[in-house]
Amino acid sequence: MPTREELKQEIEALEKELREREAALPIHSIRPGQIEAIEELEEQIREKWGLLKEVKAMGATVLSLSDKEALRLEEIITDRDREEALKFILEVLWPKLQAKGKGAMDQRKGMGIS
Repeated sequence: MPTREELKQEIEALEKELREREAALPIHSIRPGQIEAIEELEEQIREKWGLLKEVKAMGATVLSLSDKEALRLEEIITDRDREEALKFILEVLWPKLQAKGKGAMDQRKGMGIS
């Protein structure tokens, strides 16, 4: 699922394209394909806004893993290595969560974590 920022960027790009297409419409003799393209962009924008609302409602914090980190995590899960799992959380996931900023840290309060 795309992040909020990715969705916002996609919406901005679609809205820019929509404005450009609308500005390029001739005063007379508009072709059906031009109107269809505009309507399709409007629909894509509505869909992206709906998806953005869903992502915001989930309140999700998305963390990205490098290929190396993903492989390490897969090994930990396969081996059921609890000690390595804690180490992975402290060394990899926790710093990434902290880097996401205050918003992610405030969510912990609602979960009874201090």
